[in-house]
Amino acid sequence: MPHPCARTVARRRAFTLAEVLIVMGIIIVLAGLLIPATGKAREQARRAQCASNIRQICLAAIRHAQEDEGQFYFPNPENNNDVDDFQPMYPKYIKDLKVFVCPSTMNQVNKPSDLANNAVGKNGLVGHSYEIRNWANGGTRWPDGMMFTANTRKNMRQFKNSSTGGMIMDADDKNAGYPGSINNWPDEGDNHGAAGCNVGFMDGHVEFLPPGRALLHAFLDGYYDPGVPGAIYSQYGVVQSGNAFTYK
Repeated sequence: MPHPCARTVARRRAFTLAEVLIVMGIIIVLAGLLIPATGKAREQARRAQCASNIRQICLAAIRHAQEDEGQFYFPNPENNNDVDDFQPMYPKYIKDLKVFVCPSTMNQVNKPSDLANNAVGKNGLVGHSYEIRNWANGGTRWPDGMMFTANTRKNMRQFKNSSTGGMIMDADDKNAGYPGSINNWPDEGDNHGAAGCNVGFMDGHVEFLPPGRALLHAFLDGYYDPGVPGAIYSQYGVVQSGNAFTYK
């Protein structure tokens, strides 16, 4: 017979298999909810840093235009829309090579010569992460009625749509590694996937634009033909008739 003052020790009950499975299930569900949210938050942070990079490039281009006799944004004399060469901007206008790399990519800029062109897609290696919309296509009538007789470098004198015309964008070449990739339109092979792209405008501000009419405005108000499929123009209220563009 136990002593009256003796402490009664409660017997510890083990978890049943059903209880263990329920707890494990709850943990798995919570992890499934938290991991995508964490990944999304990281991408939002990378997207913000990318926008900061583009803003620095745009402000550097504006500074160049203010100092340049012809008021050109970029010192690229080649009459070629495909030139995405940032070498003339480094180091006088931008001193840090990291500014030319979107953190959502694997792109690498280790020396000034790597600024000669953008890497192809977010998984491309040597090359920067951005494209310069530096030229207006000659012979095209734009939605605002403007028409240049020849390809024309963007400058402060002739280009008036500074708040709506794009100048710097996330690189968006057609990427053979991603089926269905479209040049100059967001898809999975691009810096931020199919969600959209950061666009730096001629007035220096930056916006993240999803696929849609606003992105088409950024191209066309900047007097640049993105050459996307006609179905995209139609879907978002743009009419292309020969070399003329109008908005519905």
